[in-house]
Amino acid sequence: MTSPIVSVIVPIYNAEKFLRPCLNCIVNQTLKDIEIFLIDDGSSDSSLDILQEYADNDKRIKILKQNHLGPGPARDNAIAIAKGEFISFMDSDDIFEPDLLESLHKKIEATGSDIAFCRFWMYNQEKLLDEPPEFDVDIELLPEDTVFSADSYTDYILSLYITAVWSSMYRREFVLKNKLKFSLAPRAEDNLFSQPAIAMAAKISFLNRKLIHYRRFYYTSLTDKVNIYWLNSFIVHREVRDYLVERNKFEQLKPPFFYHMLKHIMYHVIEKCLEPVKSIVISYTKKYLKEVYDLDLYDIAKYIDEYTYLLYQTIYRKYNDTSVLEKYLQNDKQKIIPVVYSANNAYVKILAVSLQSLIEHANKSDFYDIYILHSDISMENECNLERISGKNIRVTCINVEKRHAIDGKLYSQSHYSKEMFYRFLIPQIIYGYDKILYIDVDTLILQDVAELYNNDVSEFPIGACVQPLQKNFQKYCLKKLDCNPENYVNSGILLFNTKKWNELNLTEKCFAMVGKKGRWRAPDQDILNIVCKNNIKILDNRWNTIATISLRPKKKYLIDAYENEFAKLGKACILHYTSCLKPWIYRNSAEAALWWKYARKSLYYKSLCYFFLMKR
Repeated sequence: MTSPIVSVIVPIYNAEKFLRPCLNCIVNQTLKDIEIFLIDDGSSDSSLDILQEYADNDKRIKILKQNHLGPGPARDNAIAIAKGEFISFMDSDDIFEPDLLESLHKKIEATGSDIAFCRFWMYNQEKLLDEPPEFDVDIELLPEDTVFSADSYTDYILSLYITAVWSSMYRREFVLKNKLKFSLAPRAEDNLFSQPAIAMAAKISFLNRKLIHYRRFYYTSLTDKVNIYWLNSFIVHREVRDYLVERNKFEQLKPPFFYHMLKHIMYHVIEKCLEPVKSIVISYTKKYLKEVYDLDLYDIAKYIDEYTYLLYQTIYRKYNDTSVLEKYLQNDKQKIIPVVYSANNAYVKILAVSLQSLIEHANKSDFYDIYILHSDISMENECNLERISGKNIRVTCINVEKRHAIDGKLYSQSHYSKEMFYRFLIPQIIYGYDKILYIDVDTLILQDVAELYNNDVSEFPIGACVQPLQKNFQKYCLKKLDCNPENYVNSGILLFNTKKWNELNLTEKCFAMVGKKGRWRAPDQDILNIVCKNNIKILDNRWNTIATISLRPKKKYLIDAYENEFAKLGKACILHYTSCLKPWIYRNSAEAALWWKYARKSLYYKSLCYFFLMKR
């Protein structure tokens, strides 16, 4: 009995939703002389039943079982018994062109290569269409020769194409001879196979066709394993280094190894992680690079491109002591109070006053993890704000537009800045907490926000306080927004239920309604009231008391509403200086005097005096 041409290896774990399309692509390949190893990794859904159904109808299929050991051991076990002259790896939720195997086989045979690889599409599962991949074969870096190796082309050999093994076909004899194995790590396990394979191959060939549709789950990627298993990437890189050292290849490949590793850590680990894990990863990265490879920021510049080096520069300059945060995360996650502000560089001084008031009323037993979302805060101001961090306070600045695809339709309007829309992104950026508290910068905190944070919003995507409305705004609320004015909430204080918000895809729904400038009177606020209509937990108004009530024309309000709000000022837990009536401009009121009391203790008091007092 002759051996099959290709052994196809597919690890499977709880893949029932997309398993049939994948298997149909494999069994219907134009290259028929193949054996198919389907390895069930302890699935708890109907995956194994589906595999058995296909095996009953196709004798080429062999089912293997293991007790949830991960994709690496699954592939290694199949390699050990494979009979094909070549090996091809596939993932259980991807889609493949019918001539994938035939095309790669022709290429690898014609060139006598050990490895042949192709390109791929990124299949957006939410939009159900193909998109250009985030990371693709770098055509410009490919050598002119159609066949190359680490010996003939060293410079970028480890970064020419992605390390995922499903884009390649391997000669089985080459795999066995070089004892290529996958890592036991549940993520980034491909690197320990593909990187040594590239280093050891005598010939590598490239097929410039997109033959794979890699399925990407953009919204569910929030829970991507990188946030849980980020440490594995560092482990696997060290395993690759050890493999190359054992075979006397490391010194030759040190520059491309560092180039690939540093880019992988930045773009596939740091940039993919969400807060608060991201901060911990950044702190760990600095220690790891120094202790394992003796690399500091100066050394990194020797091995990496200019743009990636600038990203490393940023993380090396930032205050990033996460030891206290890690202690709280390990011991008692419930005692961490995540707080988010959104600001721009012009409002940094105002933000500092709110921060000062929050810190003064914070208790000593909880940890306050404070994030500032922005797009233009200077590096100097970032560093100043982050140095506010202390024993149970940590401040982290996040440049939203650098890390997230923000649509160009965001705009400023009246006294509202475009940063007002960033609050829609909060549950997707600060994903590690069940609840997240958002606070506007034009606020004064007069009570411990831990009490506000402890409100139960388990049944709602957000909690917020009702806002008293002017008579003409009440009419606008009814006619334009189709909302009950008595339930219209202010967006200056929000308590997010992270999981609920993301399950309902409310970030996408909110941004879909942003529209043109002037469409909404209070853009972010109006959109929140529409999207979350009848699904908002109403919080005690003491946590969002309108502080400029004494500066407003009384005749524009219902008399009862005005008097009630005025009476609440003395009981306020948070004063909110809404509209354009700001205490740093209109100083002749009790509410403004209270704001300046905290401003005197804040980080930028002298600057505040210069800009808002001396100029008057």
